[in-house]
Amino acid sequence: MRPEIFNAGLRVLSAAISEDGGNCCKYLDFVDIYAHLSEEERMIYQQEHAPEAAAISGFAERFLRQGEARLLRHLLVKRFGEPSDSIQQRIAAADAETLALWFDRALEARALEDIFFD
Repeated sequence: MRPEIFNAGLRVLSAAISEDGGNCCKYLDFVDIYAHLSEEERMIYQQEHAPEAAAISGFAERFLRQGEARLLRHLLVKRFGEPSDSIQQRIAAADAETLALWFDRALEARALEDIFFD
């Protein structure tokens, strides 16, 4: 029963995503905390509602990647000024692993070329 309630909450969240993308993680946390599924219930949910589970997982990953990109851009602006359009496009297209690599490089780089040399 609880996996069904969890799924209903996530369906509402999916509808809210298009309306208010900035608060979606808050909504997701609320549903997750409120449902408080055990590991067994979480597995049942993932089996019985695989498409929804995949969609929510994909959204969470995209949302986190966008946050990482935003933090990297903020660090670059603080250290080097506004990045060029080509660098901003590279950041927007990068996966989470690449963003983390560039962020680490940006902490100690002397110039943008020291970050984006590959």
